[in-house]
Amino acid sequence: MGLRESVGMKCRAGILVMVTCALMVECTPSGTTEKSGTPEVQADSLPKTDTSSTTSSPVLIELTSKTFHSDSTIPAKYTCDGANVSPHLAWGMLPHYTKTLTIICEDIDAPGGPWTHWVIYNIPPAQQQDLPENIPQGLVFPNDMRQGLNDFGKLGWGGPCPPPGKPRQYVFRLYLLDAILHLPGPVDKAAVMRAMKGHVIGEGRLVGVYGR
Repeated sequence: MGLRESVGMKCRAGILVMVTCALMVECTPSGTTEKSGTPEVQADSLPKTDTSSTTSSPVLIELTSKTFHSDSTIPAKYTCDGANVSPHLAWGMLPHYTKTLTIICEDIDAPGGPWTHWVIYNIPPAQQQDLPENIPQGLVFPNDMRQGLNDFGKLGWGGPCPPPGKPRQYVFRLYLLDAILHLPGPVDKAAVMRAMKGHVIGEGRLVGVYGR
């Protein structure tokens, strides 16, 4: 082989190597030292997981009573000045996926914060559309409904018993849940509220007034 042919072949080989290198540089992602294999995936490029709640805003349910109208006076029969029995409560149509109901009654005008008068939970919506008056002061009932401790330190209903003065507001709150609350022994409002967290799918509210 002549000198000219040998030089020509070396030049063509050099050009081929240069072109190949150029292509490799263009195909390598900018700013990375990886030349082969799968490029490193950045965390912000991964598919995002939707962690928002799949439950829509709580349904608003009408809560009523045969005992008193909203924002009216609670009769003395249902207070410490009378028989001190729990009032009748009723609610409207419930979503079909409601598992249990909880009712909490508080004196929202009590000094130092709300005073709990009633905690009743695991009310079965499929069996009843209301609570009759005078629920006994037991812990567990045959339908698995349960009562908690009020701020008088007793199970069940403890009616309004304010000192003389301006009438106070007693708020009955109805909570619709998508779960059954499994709580051991007598519990107070705080324990029930913690157990309900993330399970409230609907709410209702009724306000009664009482003064002495």
